[in-house]
Amino acid sequence: MADFLVTWLAKNSSFNSIALSIDDFYLTKQRRLQLAKNVHPLLATRGVPGTHDVALMKSTLEQLLAGHSGVPLPHFNKHLDDSAPHNEWPRNNTAVDIIILEGWCVGSKAQSASALTAPLNELEQNADSQGVWRNYVNNCLKTEYLNIFAKVDYLVMLKAPSFAAVFAWRKEQEQEQKLIALKGQGAGTMNDAQLRYFIAHFERVTRENLNTLASTANALVTLNEQREISCLEFKLIN
Repeated sequence: MADFLVTWLAKNSSFNSIALSIDDFYLTKQRRLQLAKNVHPLLATRGVPGTHDVALMKSTLEQLLAGHSGVPLPHFNKHLDDSAPHNEWPRNNTAVDIIILEGWCVGSKAQSASALTAPLNELEQNADSQGVWRNYVNNCLKTEYLNIFAKVDYLVMLKAPSFAAVFAWRKEQEQEQKLIALKGQGAGTMNDAQLRYFIAHFERVTRENLNTLASTANALVTLNEQREISCLEFKLIN
């Protein structure tokens, strides 16, 4: 959708736009392993708030918002689970008017301390029984991520029908990755058990978003099980 909006704006308006994925701002594997050693082992797995290079994201957005061109645009190689070399990062050729930042946790808000007390799933029960990991993630949302998300002028939420649907969709993506791997273009695919373990890292923030983010989004795109749009809601903004 982000890429489509960039294409549509280019053809139907005078605005220059760019799409950025929050996934491209993941910390390098080395930095995540350091976090895993210093804070909690679960932080070795990319995805949750706390595993992004927020300083880099802030710098990139500020340069683009200031109208600079030639800004290095980070790129993360998911097959290698590491940031691509800096000399492979693309750059914007012209100043941009609109930045579209997409990602599963964009706009997410921190939970209350009481909501973090009880483990939500087996991952939290077995690997984070003291709540160190989930409190770290929540604190990141409360501080550095809040500052980034505060820059968003218009928030669009694509709302899945349930967390079970999120797993099913991610499984489809994994099957596509396996096809790619057979062609020699990638590796590191997961079976169902590994996928459930991986998805469990995202369950807490995803469920919170499904419950609360819809009320703060400027545009709510409700999806059905087939990822078709079942409802569109827009809020007026000043």
